[in-house]
Amino acid sequence: MAARSLDAPVALLTLLTPTRQWFKSRYGLDMPDTPRGWAFCNYTILQKDIMVAENLATDQRFVENPAVSGDLGFRFYAGCPVVDPDGFTLGSLCVIDTRPRALDDTQKQILASLAALASDEIKLRVTDRQLRRAVEHGTSRGSVAAAPARSDSKRDAEHRRGVATRKEGVTQG
Repeated sequence: MAARSLDAPVALLTLLTPTRQWFKSRYGLDMPDTPRGWAFCNYTILQKDIMVAENLATDQRFVENPAVSGDLGFRFYAGCPVVDPDGFTLGSLCVIDTRPRALDDTQKQILASLAALASDEIKLRVTDRQLRRAVEHGTSRGSVAAAPARSDSKRDAEHRRGVATRKEGVTQG
């Protein structure tokens, strides 16, 4: 939907690990993953809004990226963070083109809305999984709702570890 809506030959839903960029959904690209160092979304996940690189070949962050300098020849990237139920960024929804270009405000809003839908889908799947586990273990729905959430300090510590991992990924590539 992103590729068609934004007239881009490539659209990806990426999920990041410390070493890989996985394509949970992909259009226009045959590979299922890349090394984390190739990930344009390393920069997207460090902000809350859309990241646009209108010409990857002239952007110093990406000039030597194999997806830019190699056979893929990518020239344009626009991505928006995709988050989990706790608000931690997992990856991005992005569009990529082989020609330099820009997005207008309407196109940026479309990308942001699609990324929000992807985030909502992840949240729904997590909730569904939690409810199924609760039912399998004989827990009533009321108990699921009353179950204590992770403490703020534990969630903050996990977030700091995740940000540190993402920052390492940025400097490695």
